Amino acid sequence: MEGGINFIAGWFGGVASIFVGHPFDTVKVRQQTLRDSAKLWHSVKSTYQYEGIPGFFKGILFPLLSIGAMNSVYFGIYTSTLRRLNTLKYGEKSLDPSYTDIYLAGCAGGIGQLFITCPTDLVKIKLQIQREDAKSAIVRAKATKPMYNGPWHCLYSVYREKGIRACYKGLGIQFVRDLPSFGLYILVYEFLSKQLEDKNGSVSSMSTMLAGGSAGSVSWIIIMPLDAIKSRLQADRIDKPQYRGVLHCFSDTCKQDGVRALFRGSLVCAVRAFPVNAVTFLVYEWTLSAIRYLLNES
Repeated sequence: MEGGINFIAGWFGGVASIFVGHPFDTVKVRQQTLRDSAKLWHSVKSTYQYEGIPGFFKGILFPLLSIGAMNSVYFGIYTSTLRRLNTLKYGEKSLDPSYTDIYLAGCAGGIGQLFITCPTDLVKIKLQIQREDAKSAIVRAKATKPMYNGPWHCLYSVYREKGIRACYKGLGIQFVRDLPSFGLYILVYEFLSKQLEDKNGSVSSMSTMLAGGSAGSVSWIIIMPLDAIKSRLQADRIDKPQYRGVLHCFSDTCKQDGVRALFRGSLVCAVRAFPVNAVTFLVYEWTLSAIRYLLNES
């Protein structure tokens, strides 16, 4: 029962986070993949100039449909793994988990969500880097004609062109990115939550947001170079790819744009990560409490 509750709470937390973070994510992806949008302000300005406010929400439908499932899988696997580790070490006794167990359970959750997030990220990124005019014929003449009409058309086009493997392009680098970062993510959250407990052992909503936001910022900052390579690989054309693989993408990026290119989008990513993950954990904890209350009342 507890595992099912965490799956539901994770879904609500994930959906809430999308509305907060997607505009920031669009700017970050364009900084990482489009050379003429490398600077933060220029990326924001050009997105608004060419596409208006809707441009910042490019590709939101697919993440909105899938992020709930991703968070649901992550938090469900995390709590189930943590409970399993506790049983293996202590039997049926319910003891506070060690930080090592928390980290390992977080890594397990990170692996579990990969098979949802990889194709989702691929579609999201391909839609985010498309530019369309929302202003005038003059701007329209400068804009690139969109290749994809929406998330389902994008996913189908990728599959039709190169098969299921193409839908999981970047899975290897995403595995390297997510395995340690999701472990660190939940470790920082649990550690800070413990430090912010009041004398009754409770954590306020503000403390939950502080712990969640900090966890998100820390875990994202340390993986920015890996995220930049992943974004470039997934933004690459399917029919005429520029990169032969992870190592070629890394070397070509450094050669063409310098090492600094690996850290493009770091500022907007750090700014985005705090409110997104603050909301994620707040809604997650609220949902857990609400479901437990309803179950006890019934």
